[in-house]
Amino acid sequence: MKVNLALKTEYSFRQCFLHIKDIHKYALNGVVGIADYDNTFGHIPLYRESLKHNFKPIFGVRLRVSRPENMRKQTGQVYTTFLAKDNDGLQALYKLIQKAYDQFYFFPRLAQSDLASLHPGILCLGENTYENYYPRAQDRIIYQLLAGSRRNNGGGYQYNFNSRIGPMQIKPMEVDEDFLGQFTATINHGEMVKWKGSFDIRKECELGAAKKGVQLVGEYAERLDYELNLIESKGFADYFMIVSDMVKAAKKNMLVGPSRGSSAGSLVCYLLSITEIDPIQHKLIFERFIDINRHDLPDIDIDFPDKKRDQVIGYLVTKYGRNKVRTLANINRFMPKSAIGEVAQCLGIPKYETEAVKDAIIERSSADARAAMCIADTFDTTEPGKEFIEKYPKMRLCAQIEGHASHAGKHAAGVIVATDPLTKYAGINTHDDIVMMDKRDAETLGLLKIDALGLRTLSIIEDTIAQIPGLTFEDMYRIDLDDQATFDIFNKMRLSGVFQFEGYALQSLTRQMGVHRFDDIVAITALARPGALNSGGASRFVKYRTGAEDPRYFNAEHHRITGDTYGITVYQEQMMEIARNIGHLSWQDVSTLRRAAAKSLGDEFFGKWKAKFVEGAIETSNMSKEDAEAIWNDISHSGSWSFNKSHAVSYGLVSYWTAYLKAHYPFAFAVASLNNARDSEHAIKLLRDMVLNEGFEYVPVDPKISGIQWTAQGGKLIGGLTNIHGIGGKKAEMFIDMREGRRKITPSFWKMLEDPKTDFDVIFPTMHHWGIFWNDPLSTGLVDSKPDLIKDIEQPGRYTFIGCLRDRNLRDLNEYTFLKNRNGELIEENNLYLNLTVEDDTDSIICTINRWRFESLGGKKIAESGKVGEDWYLIEGEVKGSWRKIDVTGIIHLNEWREQCRRS
Repeated sequence: MKVNLALKTEYSFRQCFLHIKDIHKYALNGVVGIADYDNTFGHIPLYRESLKHNFKPIFGVRLRVSRPENMRKQTGQVYTTFLAKDNDGLQALYKLIQKAYDQFYFFPRLAQSDLASLHPGILCLGENTYENYYPRAQDRIIYQLLAGSRRNNGGGYQYNFNSRIGPMQIKPMEVDEDFLGQFTATINHGEMVKWKGSFDIRKECELGAAKKGVQLVGEYAERLDYELNLIESKGFADYFMIVSDMVKAAKKNMLVGPSRGSSAGSLVCYLLSITEIDPIQHKLIFERFIDINRHDLPDIDIDFPDKKRDQVIGYLVTKYGRNKVRTLANINRFMPKSAIGEVAQCLGIPKYETEAVKDAIIERSSADARAAMCIADTFDTTEPGKEFIEKYPKMRLCAQIEGHASHAGKHAAGVIVATDPLTKYAGINTHDDIVMMDKRDAETLGLLKIDALGLRTLSIIEDTIAQIPGLTFEDMYRIDLDDQATFDIFNKMRLSGVFQFEGYALQSLTRQMGVHRFDDIVAITALARPGALNSGGASRFVKYRTGAEDPRYFNAEHHRITGDTYGITVYQEQMMEIARNIGHLSWQDVSTLRRAAAKSLGDEFFGKWKAKFVEGAIETSNMSKEDAEAIWNDISHSGSWSFNKSHAVSYGLVSYWTAYLKAHYPFAFAVASLNNARDSEHAIKLLRDMVLNEGFEYVPVDPKISGIQWTAQGGKLIGGLTNIHGIGGKKAEMFIDMREGRRKITPSFWKMLEDPKTDFDVIFPTMHHWGIFWNDPLSTGLVDSKPDLIKDIEQPGRYTFIGCLRDRNLRDLNEYTFLKNRNGELIEENNLYLNLTVEDDTDSIICTINRWRFESLGGKKIAESGKVGEDWYLIEGEVKGSWRKIDVTGIIHLNEWREQCRRS
């Protein structure tokens, strides 16, 4: 009979085109096997597809085999196909893969001698057996686009297609039934890891309550009973104890984030010291964390200092064993925009031609039946899509690679902890230190996944604390959340280095509403997002918060739920409480709505529950139909942008921590921020803010006293030796040894230090390049006055200022989202406008060259050839409303102006 025994799939990254979701189409006689290059990422997806489509899966892999003399060479290997016959053979196969990675030299490889002791449960098919590069002959061009293109040093693409002569599509092989009968391997499922230690989760919670000063009476006692009963009924207690143990161990050596995601809604997490957020104090609900209708483990995401995350994983390895702990992989796929961009580049289509269709992409959640058909539907149903595909018909090809695997990487957070060696479940890549499965695969097998993330801000806070005698990590969990000096940091817009609040949207909201309590920080964190900003939710909140308008409450329960947010459903938790307590929807319906909100699904999805909600509100909450529909419309509209309050509180607290340290320990915080800056550009912005707004003095480097990094000495910030171009950490240490007499001084070092060059020699580029506009404005043609500083642009009015280009975004009013709002009405002329972000030495601001001035002000030229970080503009414009944005009325390209001045 004919079968496909060892197909290559999308997991032979960029070397084959074949979606695993289509694998059932090639299951001849109820059988199909896969054997990808160097990995088993396809095994668990194949298993899932076999259950869905009722075929027999065969699990294999292709590995290079080297002769002894070629083991340390890049050439001379041949790919050999290995198939697992039974479960013992499958585990032996996974161990074989680990051995290949243990012998990694440019790529994983086996020695010929490794085949001599091959497990009897593994079938070796020999070299280059049953090849395929794409499913059908007509798929060759897709394979060429996907696998043949390689970016060259010049930035373009070169093509090195496989030179194999003859067919490269799937060709079934003939085997007899007895041969197939020997393949019985299946994927193993895991067991929940058991907590190693004395076990009484309730007692641990009681001990935690005593330590935190929590009285387990009234609401706290009821909440704890409710949570523990649900946790124990679902069999999650071991999981909570394991995570608690890990976090407690970490807190002995580092500052652990207060919480992340929805786990802040759990009192059990708080009492077990997994989080440092009291959910009752902050009105957080447990149901946002654990879905009572599902039995999969909740996600407990935890932030650790980015420099110490490996210590946390090391603790798990020590406790549970190296062969049972490994970081998850992350499978990167071609999403609609990346697929369009990839194929367009391969076909030589200019990038700007793809912008409109990318903006029109139809987005769907992964659970949607047409989730992987967004590109095709965009081309078929949207005006930008139809126009684009009519002009470039070959671009239909990109729809076929949507969702196709591109490459594998190391997951940023996910760590697997198993009861058995991980080679029972998957191959291990010891070179990159990952197990060959992703998050979904781990969930399929029921394995314990812990999300341990690295957060740079926690390293900054740690480094600040290290400079302050008597201050400890524990102190951060107990600082006063009503500190006026901290609120002043926000209200005086001294936000450089403050977690999250360096972003434009958060700063704009802070300017408009101010920060007078911790809840304001939480609200700004939730509202400064595209959905809330574009829907008008953020502007409504500002009006109510500042007293410009009065909020509306529909009844006492609505006031209880939304009183802190002025009647607006800002948080998903509020939406859930309204749906449950006012509309009296079932918890199953509420959980579905919550998941929809998390995926930003809007009115169309929410509308399915409108009638049930309105009926429940009328019957049980004694509301009028008009009010019931009004409150439904509020939660339905906000469903596409409402935010997880548990996460907003958690990250709002980290923002508060950084502002608190900046307010009370400015020098220490400044040094820590500079030494942990993302890059030199970020460090320059930080330093500039410190000089302007904190009044600090600085020296880029002082060879006589500089350390390796930034320090505070004599009331000044002193740059480190590593600021000098050409000096890294090791050279800096060598120079300090020379300076302190531990090493002989060399002339080459002194020469390097005579006139040191650093990135911090000019931190005020606006004044450095264009100071004449302030020092002698008449000579530049400015008759009325000096230019405004961007930091002073706040109130409505006219302004003239100078800024360096930081971002440009060409927009078309005929984009799909605009057309949808206009019911498909096209704008025939003046349909383009340009958003620019420019920055001076004090701040940045968004400027718009509107559709009516786009041509006359040279909007097209700026959009196509404006150089970010290089081009400077003198801009005249107006702030018209409450949103701090410039409507440009005049613009001069200063680089060109200077060149013209030189010529004349």
